[in-house]
Amino acid sequence: MPRFDEGAFLVMPTTAAHASLGTARELLQRMDASLAAVPEVTRVVGKLGRVDSVLDPAPVSMFETMVFVKPEWGQDPDGSPVRLWRPNVRSREDLWGEIAAAARLPGLTPAPFLQPIETRRVMLQTGMRSRIGLKLRGPSIDVVDAALPTVEAALRGVSALAPGSVVAERSAGTPQLELVPDRAALSREGLTMEAVQETFAMAVGGVTLGVVREGRARRALRVRAERDARMDPEAILALPILTPGGGQVPLGSVAELRFARGPQHIRSEDTFPTRYVMMEPAPGVTDVDAVAAARAHLRDALARGDLVLPEGVSWRFAGTFENALRAQARLAWVMPAALLVVLLLLYLQFRSVGTSLGILAGAVVSIGGALAFLWLYGRGGLGPLGALVHAAPVQRTAAVGVGVVALIGIVVDDGVVLATYLRQRFREAPTSVEEVRAWVLEAGTRRLRPCLLTTATTLLALMPVLTASGRGADLMRPMALPVFGGMLVEPITLFIVPALWAARWERRLSRRAS
Repeated sequence: MPRFDEGAFLVMPTTAAHASLGTARELLQRMDASLAAVPEVTRVVGKLGRVDSVLDPAPVSMFETMVFVKPEWGQDPDGSPVRLWRPNVRSREDLWGEIAAAARLPGLTPAPFLQPIETRRVMLQTGMRSRIGLKLRGPSIDVVDAALPTVEAALRGVSALAPGSVVAERSAGTPQLELVPDRAALSREGLTMEAVQETFAMAVGGVTLGVVREGRARRALRVRAERDARMDPEAILALPILTPGGGQVPLGSVAELRFARGPQHIRSEDTFPTRYVMMEPAPGVTDVDAVAAARAHLRDALARGDLVLPEGVSWRFAGTFENALRAQARLAWVMPAALLVVLLLLYLQFRSVGTSLGILAGAVVSIGGALAFLWLYGRGGLGPLGALVHAAPVQRTAAVGVGVVALIGIVVDDGVVLATYLRQRFREAPTSVEEVRAWVLEAGTRRLRPCLLTTATTLLALMPVLTASGRGADLMRPMALPVFGGMLVEPITLFIVPALWAARWERRLSRRAS
């Protein structure tokens, strides 16, 4: 389905994995201030890290900033409509370009074009922070990390992807302090691993002793070493540990502290370590076309030898384009099924295959008109009408298919009106070709007005949808465009049923005469 205008954007860049909390907070504040300076922005709310939930694995290096923007149109004190965006900002894409430029700071990765609700849906579906991306899997995380830069460099050469949008998921390790017990020293002192780990965990992380009640609030009572004792490695190694004999030994005599770089996060799919390469389609390119171009580019690079992947490394694309592929596969049989159902209903009404096919022929002509209108709509061929109905390239989405199915039902109604009158008029068989043509002309003349009224009311009813620019118009317009285009050529179909009816009866008369 087309993107729904949520009235807000979600800026989600990342910074270096080893950035401290203070540095990350400073970067977030600078980015939020830069975003707030955009004239179309009304409010900015930023977050870094995760909330107090195990379901949010976001590290400190990942920012999430909600950017609320003004509506495109508003009212002045007199109640007259006035445009609230700058002249150079003509669409949501232009506005996102301004926001992305404001969020582009040293130390931050480019942010993909996202909206709050859309982002949650995409992340639940694919786990990624962009509409489309590539999932790279391998036997080990080191092998995948080694292949990641080459795949990223290969994808940056795809013209169907937006420049600068290809960003690989960096897994630079975060600095960690590891406690390594000396088993020989533990045995000599009669200590266990559990005793050493409990002492270390209590001193650095703390232990909960109970709950403190303050009115209705309940707060955990935790005990741990003083700040100076747990922030200095030498002070940590001097922590005393009780021995079974009642004595004390320092932690440093039975263990040592080592600085190491651990993984920022570990992700696996189907038991394989996985890394993501996020990307965005270029302007005017659909998600399906962008993925097809990127897939073909990678396959050509592998065939030429320009891209070499280690053994056991595999890749596949994922994202919202999978919804489009499923919708296209479903519409591939839904639309023929709709035509067959309409044909069956017409046959049950008229008990004639020829009459049913004649009525359905008008629907086929209207579908051709709808496709021609979509082509003109996307290429600026509508003249002054194009500015009124916000002419722009239309992507092949499920909404367009739904509009075509609705068009079939509307167009068939006029054919039924004409065929019903013709059947009533031809209850007595005509005796000459002139009589056939006179009766057909009479039917067309008497039923022309109600059919044209149906067409006119449909076109007038769709004009507010096509000219609307508010929230939700981007979703309704693709469904209305096929109906509007088909109804523009629908008056031509008023000649199809009478002409086919006259041709059939003339053929009958010629057979009788022969």
